[in-house]
Order: sequence, then C-alpha cells, then structure tokens
Amino acid sequence: MANKKLLEVLLFICLLIIGCPNKNADNSTQTVRAVSLSRVVKIPAQFLTSDLAAGQNPGVLTVTRKGEDELPQGPEGFEVLPDGGFAITDPLQRRLVFYDSLGNFRAEWPIGFAANSVTALPGGEMELRDAKSGEIVLFDAAGQHLSSRAAVRSRGAGAEARLLDLNRGVIARQRTRGSAPGDLQVDFASDSSQMVSLQNLGVDAGGNTYVALEAARGSDVIDIDKIIRKYAADNTLLCQITDIPLDYYVPPVNEFRIRAGQVYQLLPQEKEVIINVWNTNP
Repeated sequence: MANKKLLEVLLFICLLIIGCPNKNADNSTQTVRAVSLSRVVKIPAQFLTSDLAAGQNPGVLTVTRKGEDELPQGPEGFEVLPDGGFAITDPLQRRLVFYDSLGNFRAEWPIGFAANSVTALPGGEMELRDAKSGEIVLFDAAGQHLSSRAAVRSRGAGAEARLLDLNRGVIARQRTRGSAPGDLQVDFASDSSQMVSLQNLGVDAGGNTYVALEAARGSDVIDIDKIIRKYAADNTLLCQITDIPLDYYVPPVNEFRIRAGQVYQLLPQEKEVIINVWNTNP
C-alpha cells in the first residue's frame, strides 16, 4: 500500500512539472505566421553606353558595369504610390520614372540631377535627394521644381532602434492612439545566428510596427539573413518574412516600403529592377 501511495505522489509531481509553463521561455521561439512572397514586379534595365540616349525606350532603367575598384551605379530609390504604382530614380539619366502596379511605363520627369532617394508626400508632391550634395529637392505633382533645402537629421535619429545584446534590441516608438506604452523590445533566439542590426521600418495606420533585423551566421565567411517582423500595437509578434533575397547588383538606399500591410523591396539587378511584394495582412 505504501509503495502504491508513493507511486501516486510521484505521478502527481510529474504531471505538475509537465503542465507548468517555463517562465523563462523566449517568446521569439514560439510559432509565428510566416509570410511568403506574394508577387514580383520586373522592370527592364540595361547598361549605360555613350549612344544610349538615341532612341532609348523611356521605360528602361540604366545601370553601370561593375569595375574592379568601382561599385555599380543605378536605381537606388523607389516609392510606392497611392494607386499601387511605383516611382523609381534613374540617377544615370537624371530622371524620375513612373510605372503602374504591374511595372508598365507611365511617365518620366527630367529632374536635372542624380537622385538616390524619393519620398511621396500628400498631394502628389515628391521629395528627392541629390546623390552628390545630399540636398533635398521638392517637386509638385506635375514635376515642376518647387524648392531645395539641406537635408536635416531629425532629432533623436539613430536612437530609434538599437541593439541591447546579441539577441535583444529595442525600438523607441512614439505614443499613438491604441499603441502600447513604452518601447518595443525585439527578441531574437537562434542556435546558429546572432542579431547584428535592427531597423524600424515604420508604423501603419493600425498601429502595427514593422521591424527589419539582420542576423549573422557562419564562422570564416559571415552569411547575413534579413528578417522583417510585424508587431501589433500591443507588442504581439504577428508574422515575419524570412525569405528576403539580398543579391543586389546596385545596393538600394530605399530598400523597403510599407503600404497598407504590404512590404515592398527594391532589388536592382544587371538586366532588370525587381520589386518584391509580401502581403502581411491576414
């Protein structure tokens, strides 16, 4: 009888151990909805030559060939327009080129300088940054120059996202309606990688925060993986994108844009400029 009673006690203890959650478990290891690539938009590109201007197709973007000691140049900036179309800088041709959501050519603005970044403003105005001087140039919705100004570094820039250690970081968020108080802590748990960078991509109208992090793996040769996560206003991790290609021919300045729950990536190649799209909406 005593042995039977002892067995019952041991069985009860085992059930308690199994049933109790591990308070030290990392939330980042829990299963998170993975977002797959939704669609790909491809826009033709070609190498810049001395006779390119003669009879050039205006919808074709231009790049330079990679040299032994020179990085290639080409489209570095893009913007997603309210109707789903795109504006892409073509610095070698000193213009801004517009396409529809499928990548079909719409129009071009001869802007007279090499721009490496473009941002759409309310009312159809466009802010472009001069790649050489860093100056910000404003154009109206018709492509007419309005004003120029020196680029001003916003107060607190650089402190918006920071690493705390190899598997933790923090995003400093402005308080908005419906958002959780305090900063957003980003936890990264991996047996083979460590977090090496963290970037705040922005907050959408629903209060969701989009975060890009880079993780390094390997010993002799460091491999970088880029991950984009979407956090709810209450800091809940909703989903993440892990299949992000990084084989840029021309490294972009405007790498990602977030619009209506969709993540857009600019991926300039030798013969085409690719825009990858992931839809994070449920």
